[in-house]
Amino acid sequence: MPSSSTASTSQERLITHNHKVLCARLWHSGFEKETRYITPFFVAILETTEDTLYQHACEDDPKWWKQMQEYCNKKARSESVYVAGNMTADSAAVLFKFGRKEEAERLCELAEQIYGLAVKVEEDEKRYESWSYKY
Repeated sequence: MPSSSTASTSQERLITHNHKVLCARLWHSGFEKETRYITPFFVAILETTEDTLYQHACEDDPKWWKQMQEYCNKKARSESVYVAGNMTADSAAVLFKFGRKEEAERLCELAEQIYGLAVKVEEDEKRYESWSYKY
């Protein structure tokens, strides 16, 4: 991972892919600000630029991006946030496996923040659902 700004190892490819999926899930669920908050963590890990990661996430495969948008539109917002947390935790596991403990710990903390957001979003969805049944 520290060797380049492109995905040249299987670990880099996995982490880059995880970033792509979590960006798509969050972005298409209305969490643009959170997507922008998360990206610098992955920029530091992959030693790349935000532009390069965004290009990979958004521009390299516009068909996939559109399919992901359609998929996310059919799902609860909380589901997409939980997936983003899982992808972040998966990336942390890869880093732990390859001895990058400090970076892995930062991603674990980030995953916890994302899970916290997912719980809040899910609670809001349940409140709205119960409110809409009353009226």
